[in-house]
Order: sequence, then C-alpha cells, then structure tokens
Amino acid sequence: MEVLAWRARDFWLAMFAGLVAAGIATIAVLAAEGSLSALLVTAALSQYVGHLGTLWLLARRRGGLEALGLSIEGSDLRYIFLGLLLQITVPIIFFPLANLISEGEGGQIISDQLRALDTTYAKVIMAAVVTVLAPLTEELLFRGVLQRSIGTGRRAIWITAVVFAVFHLVGLSGDFVRSLVLTMPTFLVIGLVLSYVTVRQKRLGPAIFIHSGFNLLALVVLFLPTELVEEIVSRQG
Repeated sequence: MEVLAWRARDFWLAMFAGLVAAGIATIAVLAAEGSLSALLVTAALSQYVGHLGTLWLLARRRGGLEALGLSIEGSDLRYIFLGLLLQITVPIIFFPLANLISEGEGGQIISDQLRALDTTYAKVIMAAVVTVLAPLTEELLFRGVLQRSIGTGRRAIWITAVVFAVFHLVGLSGDFVRSLVLTMPTFLVIGLVLSYVTVRQKRLGPAIFIHSGFNLLALVVLFLPTELVEEIVSRQG
C-alpha cells in the first residue's frame, strides 16, 4: 500500500469532523432533554473523539500516528511544570493592557461551562478531557499534522501558532475586546512555545505535556467552591 504524506487538508478535515461530531452529540442530548452537564460533557467528548477518529483513519495510509511524531517518554512528564508556569505568567503580562481597554469581564466560554458542571461524575470526565484528551488531540492536529505539512522553519512555527491562537478565539464570552486581548496574545505565545519545542525535540511528547500543564489550572474551576472561583476571577478583572 502506498504511504501518503500528511497535508494541511488533513488538518482541516479532522477539525471539521470533530465539530460535526460535537454538533450531532449536542442535538442528540437536546432531543433527549438531557441536563446541561450531560450536554457539555457529551459535546466535548464527541468533538475530540471525532478529531482523533478521523486522524486514526487517515493515519492508516500515512504511516500511522507515529509519522506525526507521536512519541512519549517518561522524562516528558517534567514539561508539565513548564505548562503550569506559562499559564501563571503569560496571562499576567496582558492583564494591564486588558484593564486599560475595558473594565468589563471577559474570557473563554469554557470557563463558564466548567463552572456549570454540577455532578462529580461530569467534573471527573471533563477533567480527563481538559488535561489528557484535549492536549493529545490538539498537538496531533496542530503540531503533528498542520505544522509538519508546512515545514520546520520559522514560517511553519508562526503559521501554526497563529492558527492555534485563532482556534481558541471561538467561544469568547463577556466583553469581546477584553476577551480578545487576554486570549489571542496568550495562545499565540503558547502556540509559539509548543511549535518551537516540537521542532527542537522532533516529536510531540514534550508539547503534549506542556499543553496539559497549561490546561491543568482549569481543574481549579472544576473542583474549587464556586464562590471562591468567582472571587478569584473578579480580582483578576
């Protein structure tokens, strides 16, 4: 069987398939009159399973997922701390600018969705999605398929990082301008780091754990009392 090369169109196909899967899951839960927690968890799981399933099907004629650099080593675990450091420090840089532009509240709608989960079962599943499934899937998509289809130079790093940042603009909440200032630069910086590390290491393991560490603070929203989370958010605003 002829081994095909990964191309940018494979990225867009996998992205589209995941969004379609999430849409179908949403319609199914709404039709069944399921709870908000069931809707959010089902949609998130369906989206990433749709992405991964499509990548797996495509990989059968493209040398497997290993051809995307999917290689994880035990030493990669330490990169979680770099992800945590980036999550703590990078947004702080842009808070003063956001405060100058707007005094409103803004961010990603995912934060509101996480706070809406009202059962431990839903929170545990979403925690797995946020810290395991999302980093693995997004790194396969962005640094695996998209970046490799463009190349390994600065152009590929920047294009991938920009697309990654724009992708995370979907679902902004609150004051749009404030949300844009807080989100776009932050994810652009994170995207550049992830792309650069992937080029240097020539595999996805480190980037997956950096991404997981960056997402790890989302668990604070999931498992801290709602009143405390709202107080933290209001102080940041």
